[in-house]
Amino acid sequence: MMLNNIIDTVWVSGLGPNAVAGLGFVSPVYVAFIGLANGLGAGANSLIGRYISAKKYENA
Repeated sequence: MMLNNIIDTVWVSGLGPNAVAGLGFVSPVYVAFIGLANGLGAGANSLIGRYISAKKYENA
């Protein structure tokens, strides 16, 4: 993720300082959204696994 943000910053730097400032603002928001999505995905996988192991297939 961080390598992607660095590459984006290098690429966008040709567009001017406002574009780089925009990336600086959006990058932490992007990281927060990715972290939230990863947490929800891990929780959903855990819940589905518990339902399958309890043989509650309709809930899974």
